Amino acid sequence: MKDVNVLTNECINELESIGLKDELETITSVTVNSRAKGRFGRVLTRRNRSTGKATHSITISSEILQDKVEDKAVKNTIMHELLHCTRDGNNHTGGWKRLANIVNRKLGYNITRTNKYSDFGLQAPAPRENYKYEIVCSNCGEVIGKRKRRSNITSKYVCGKCKGKLIMREI
Repeated sequence: MKDVNVLTNECINELESIGLKDELETITSVTVNSRAKGRFGRVLTRRNRSTGKATHSITISSEILQDKVEDKAVKNTIMHELLHCTRDGNNHTGGWKRLANIVNRKLGYNITRTNKYSDFGLQAPAPRENYKYEIVCSNCGEVIGKRKRRSNITSKYVCGKCKGKLIMREI
């Protein structure tokens, strides 16, 4: 497994080489998330209301830190997250987009808003369908949907076909 801290430091050094290191706010941690399957990176920002200063913690999915994934692809994601750690980097517009364009042009990255498993040379995991409940019309038997957890949806809606009462049954 790749060392996320080594790759992050390389990215920060690259930002410094093009004069953008001063754009970064305080980064308190860079950690690996072994549960994240639907996203490859995330930044949690905490802003002090009185000072306006922010601290950021970055998590990177262990999925992309596999040895078979190219360093450049992983660094592309880390760089994406680092750009969120700037004063104007909360979303994918404005300052973030401007900095992403600079980094892409000067350092040869391909930072975009989203990525897919194929961008890392990986096969996407099969979707998990471990539904426990079905929402069924008690009148016509139409299956309306499936749920992983119980909910009160059956008390709010009726069958679209026959207007019958909905029930939730265990599968």
